[in-house]
Amino acid sequence: ESSIRSNSDSNGMSGLTLLRLRAWMQEPLERMFLLARLAESAGPLTGGALASKLHGHKRHGDVTIKDMVHRIMKTVCAPIYNMLERWILHGELHDPYHEFFVGYKSGVTPANVWHDGYFLRMNMLPTNLSSAIAKKVFLIGKTVNFMRLSQGYMLSNIKPNGNNNDDSAAKSHEKRIWSKHQL
Repeated sequence: ESSIRSNSDSNGMSGLTLLRLRAWMQEPLERMFLLARLAESAGPLTGGALASKLHGHKRHGDVTIKDMVHRIMKTVCAPIYNMLERWILHGELHDPYHEFFVGYKSGVTPANVWHDGYFLRMNMLPTNLSSAIAKKVFLIGKTVNFMRLSQGYMLSNIKPNGNNNDDSAAKSHEKRIWSKHQL
């Protein structure tokens, strides 16, 4: 309100004119139109597919549009990066909305998890990740998951009384190694 009063034209009259209002509203209005176009083009997309669609808009020549799309992409990609980190480092897949490019088939027995448990969803792969990298990420996560499951199996076969048949020393050594890696 004070900026409206302080602005005065050559006749000494102060106040808001239509021209000033249009000048003030131009940039926010352009941002709103851009957001509407982005929302319309995204449609029902989620996860990696949505990130791919937004990535296409990031190649725009207007710096303002590129910056805005970049800010939106940071927000959209944050859950994907969190899932990626959890998958690579811990072999855990937490994807309740099926937005990640790695999927899990339910009902698979632990013995068949390696071959049948996980699959790639190529339609959810963001365009800034190649399929070769996606396959490596997939294999790394499966391997870490397999090691985690194997560790639980190996540790469950170690009896607390120390009577672990012929290979008790080897299993005890494995237990110490796994304990060190968990720290």
